[in-house]
Amino acid sequence: MSWNTFGNSLGLVCSALILASACSPSNKVDENVSSATEPSTISQPDVSLVESAINIQNGIIRPPLGGKTVTAGYFTMVLGQDDRIISVSSDVAETIELHTHEMSDGMMQMRKVDSVDVNAGVPVVFEPKGLHLMIFGVNDVKEGDTADVTFTFESGRTASALFTVSTPDVSKDAGHKH
Repeated sequence: MSWNTFGNSLGLVCSALILASACSPSNKVDENVSSATEPSTISQPDVSLVESAINIQNGIIRPPLGGKTVTAGYFTMVLGQDDRIISVSSDVAETIELHTHEMSDGMMQMRKVDSVDVNAGVPVVFEPKGLHLMIFGVNDVKEGDTADVTFTFESGRTASALFTVSTPDVSKDAGHKH
């Protein structure tokens, strides 16, 4: 495992643990108690903040190859509550679709999906040869550029994240073609 992959994995695990621990009662004593003779109180986490948490990490858009205007995007998402991604848009593309790969007649085939379920605290990974974003009508972008990517959820919430235009780790991506 590369150091970068380890760091990314560690970040996801920490995010999931933070979300999970924030959902459970806290044993922290309220530090605002003025006297040792007063009963201590237990602080409760603000559940609405935990539930509304949206964590999008490692967002990249593959640089389009040889003058093409179609490419792919990858990221990892952790939510504080169950929801469903229903659409994605960006300032650098005309259209973005949710796609997956699945076996059909002994061959791996790509297909569009209408939505992607995201369960609270469970990382959903968009990666080569799996769930990914298909990005159409890509404007002039090059390695190192950034793009604002906006996710719309079934709940009506939206979240934006800054993605970097970058070539994914080829050891994970061998043979990925569109």
